[in-house]
Amino acid sequence: MTARRATEVALGLAMAASLALILAATNGQGFAIDELPYYAHIAVKDGVVVHYAGSFDPAYLLAPFNGHLQVGGRFIYEAVFATIGAHYTAFVLVNALAICISIGVFFVFARRRVGDLAALAPCLLLLFFGIAREQFLWPFDLHTSVALAAGLGAICSLERESRKGGVLGCVLLVLSASMIELGLAFVVGAAVLIAFERDRWRRAWIVVVPVVLYAIWWLWARQFHQSETELSNLVHVPKTAFESIAVVLGSLTGTNSVLASSFATEVTTLGKVLAVLALIALAARIFRGGLPRTFWVWVAVAVAYWTLLAVGDRAPQSTRYLLVSAVLVLLIAVECFPRPLSNRVGALLVVLALLPLPANVGAMFSDKDQNVLRTDIPKSRAEFAMLELARDRVDPAAVISSNPWVTEVGGGLFQAIPAGAYLDSASENGSIAFTLPELRKQPEEVRVIADATLAASFGLQLRPASPPAAGAKCRTTRPAGGVATVPLQPGTTRLRVAGSGAPLIGLRRFAGSGPGVPLARLQANSWGGLTLPADGAAERWRLVTKAPVTTCAISSSAA
Repeated sequence: MTARRATEVALGLAMAASLALILAATNGQGFAIDELPYYAHIAVKDGVVVHYAGSFDPAYLLAPFNGHLQVGGRFIYEAVFATIGAHYTAFVLVNALAICISIGVFFVFARRRVGDLAALAPCLLLLFFGIAREQFLWPFDLHTSVALAAGLGAICSLERESRKGGVLGCVLLVLSASMIELGLAFVVGAAVLIAFERDRWRRAWIVVVPVVLYAIWWLWARQFHQSETELSNLVHVPKTAFESIAVVLGSLTGTNSVLASSFATEVTTLGKVLAVLALIALAARIFRGGLPRTFWVWVAVAVAYWTLLAVGDRAPQSTRYLLVSAVLVLLIAVECFPRPLSNRVGALLVVLALLPLPANVGAMFSDKDQNVLRTDIPKSRAEFAMLELARDRVDPAAVISSNPWVTEVGGGLFQAIPAGAYLDSASENGSIAFTLPELRKQPEEVRVIADATLAASFGLQLRPASPPAAGAKCRTTRPAGGVATVPLQPGTTRLRVAGSGAPLIGLRRFAGSGPGVPLARLQANSWGGLTLPADGAAERWRLVTKAPVTTCAISSSAA
């Protein structure tokens, strides 16, 4: 086996190991935060949630998401839903494969500058760049991963200066820009590359096409009023660029860490020192001259990308931006070498690249059970389980997760999902809710959220009522341990509390303790009426109050 072939095999094995680590680190995750609107086919227009029925609806695919064009990402989600269903691992794999492809294309660029073995070293750093944890762990960031892979592929294709290369490059630039604005940075880089060519004007269409398409979409999307960019932030571009370099260099050396229970790192003193040294070395190399044209391409892409971060007021410390910045910084670095490095130097670089890997891989797993991708999932799955249980009675337009009963017990989704939008997607793409057996095994706080969600979904209310008719089957329950707990059957129940004041009447079902969902306060010795619909769960609702309570079951005809 030749040294070149051995390096390729080593890179392939490293990619396989990286995939395995990503799968292990994401095990137990599920749809959360920004993924839920994709699952439910919703978008926000003028602050109003719009539900788009049906798959591959062009209006839905083109609708902006927080001001971004993400038609490519939405199409990928729709394609997976249509072919595989709501299987989270499929999206994990799409994101991970896009990362591996990006690093594979990076290797193609790096090997011709520094040699095969030396090019392997930065690839190892990138494949196990666990501090960029959001990019690695959250499939929703496949927008960036695919945009990066397509953008790098576009530059690679355009270097051939052939008609086929131009067509492929244009298609890849359109794909990259359709994922997220990172693609526009690669359009800038492609324009610089084409500017070096003699027939630059004849090939200008390659960058004009994605720019025109994006401009047309941008003008159309203004009706949604979602823009998050501020041109006044252009003054922050130098600071954003410097901090991006500092964070990347600090992270690549394994000296940065992820802030506890977050998806952010920090700009360290060491990172700043390394950034200053790197910029001095870069200035010296530019002064020396003889740089290839692709050096200027990567500088243009990096400056454009960091400009986009600045005008969008995005912090370079966020781990969702680290991988892209690291790829661009390393591409600029390898372009500075005038000739390939010897195998001995390459082997040394590989050894040095292995040193920070334990810290970076550890960052991928650190505090993983405390990040929002995991802490939100049991809550959302419990809420969705209750929507499915109340399917025939819940108002399709109701946003149950915003109900005060739900929010007061720690529920509530990051993105408000109308009940009808969720139920339609559950029928079409498959449920992402807990099954009832799974719900029963959840911690008490999750089951409390489930009770609040179900009560809100049914619209349960305690209303003033007349006394039951003579002969009604009634029972009186007195508090034991300060609380009276009464199991209730589906149907209508009349109830009255004894004593004085207006004690709180609560309901619980899946929760094993606590005051339950606070229905209302019932004036002592007054009668109230409560109607509980039947559903598919075996558990019975339990009325909870601190006063002696008389309950009378009423037939549906008498209610």
